[in-house]
Amino acid sequence: MPVIRISGNLGAGKTTVSKILAEKLGYKFISIGQIFRKIAKEKNLSLEVFYQNLSTEKSLETEIDDYQKKIINSLDNIVIEGRVTPFLPCKFKSVNILLLVDEEVGAKRQLQREENKDINQIIQESRERVENESAHYLRLYNIKNHLDPSSF
Repeated sequence: MPVIRISGNLGAGKTTVSKILAEKLGYKFISIGQIFRKIAKEKNLSLEVFYQNLSTEKSLETEIDDYQKKIINSLDNIVIEGRVTPFLPCKFKSVNILLLVDEEVGAKRQLQREENKDINQIIQESRERVENESAHYLRLYNIKNHLDPSSF
């Protein structure tokens, strides 16, 4: 069975779609975003600060990506969601899916998880995060645009 790798922009519903798809197919679901959130919480950092720190702590990003590589090369009946996941090597047949959403719609979805923030703050933080991630993915993996539909 193929590995299903789902990526997309912030608030696009990657986790929601991935969970539903995994349940319908009887696959295991893995969320790289949840791993990032867990590590940020363990370090007592906001998610935004954690993502900013990734640019100076390359070993942390590499550790998480190595974990993803291990998963997608050892299990073939999984749905895994993460922005860089579809770009990692996979020895199994894989299907890569990109979910995109309008910036404001994505921010409204993110508000459901974020307390004490307004939509304008979420939009600004999302823009900064995408900019940081894009620079980071270019530097680490030579991925020019991880949200380019032609890669999916």
